[in-house]
This record gives sequence, C-alpha cells and structure tokens, in this order.
Amino acid sequence: MNLATLELPEEVFYGLFAFYGVSGAFLILASALAKNDTVGWRIGRAVIGLALLGYCAYGFLGDPAEVWISPKLVIAPILLVGQAIMVLFKKPEPAPDLSQLPPPSAPPAYPAPGMLPPPQGAPAPGQAPAQFATPGQAPAPGQFAAPGQAPAPQQQPGFVPSQAGYVPPTPAAPQAQVPPQ
Repeated sequence: MNLATLELPEEVFYGLFAFYGVSGAFLILASALAKNDTVGWRIGRAVIGLALLGYCAYGFLGDPAEVWISPKLVIAPILLVGQAIMVLFKKPEPAPDLSQLPPPSAPPAYPAPGMLPPPQGAPAPGQAPAQFATPGQAPAPGQFAAPGQAPAPQQQPGFVPSQAGYVPPTPAAPQAQVPPQ
C-alpha cells in the first residue's frame, strides 16, 4: 500500500500535534465536567481524549519525517471539541413537576368477592356442591372419591365392566432384592 507522503514545515507539524494534545486534554476535562450528558458520551470522549494525548506524545517523540498523519485525525478532534462545547453550555432540562400529577390509583390489595374464578374442583357459582361417595363404596359418575379412597377407574365410552374377559388391574407385587455378590 502506497501512502502519499507530505513534508510539513516544523512549525505546522508541531502546531498540529500541539492541537492534538490540547484537544485531547480538553475532551478529558469536558467528559469530567459535563454532568448533563449520557454516560456513554462521557466515556467515549474520555477515551478519545486519552488517544489524542497518546498520539500527541507519538508526534513529539517521533521523527517528523516518519510520523503518519491521517486527515481524519484532523477532522475528528474539531468535531468532538465542538460537540463537547455545546454540551458544556447546554442548560440541563428541568426535572418534571410531579406534584401536578394525579395520585396513582393502585389496585386493591385483595380482589373483591366474586372477582376470582373458583378453585379447581369447587363448584361454579350457582352449582350444587360436589357429592362424595361413602367410604368403602365406589364413587358413582358425578361423585368424587371420599378422602383416603382411591378414585374410580376411568371407563372408556361403550365399555361395560361386566363384559366377559375384563380383568381389573392388580398392583405388582414387590420383588425381593438380591444382595450383591
């Protein structure tokens, strides 16, 4: 890649790098003083200010014939310094007057009666309460098993338990454990 080389007089060269140093220091100072700007802009301005100070040191410590200068590095400090000056002189926006707002209308702590749906298994409003089977008796359709009683087996439509070949399921017998050898 061939870069165009340009010989600057020493006064212009040192003046340009002095501008970089002054604008870098100003950006760091502006980022510390601008309280009405966002945190991202303040951090960005401080980082770019530090970079400009480092580039200033590179220019002053390096050989003027060997130092690389980009036109973007001349335009960026001018734009950033102008933006920092605008932020420093911008008046902060006043906080909104909260006394003019209506009081908040909070929902009630507990819902009013009838606002919640009935719990699962409870009758809906206007229905009769659930009927429980007596202990030891299988619950009929529409009845619930009594507490401590197993629920009735679910039947498939069209199936009658008295049909031949129906065998109710039996629980599996526990198997003896074999000790490890």
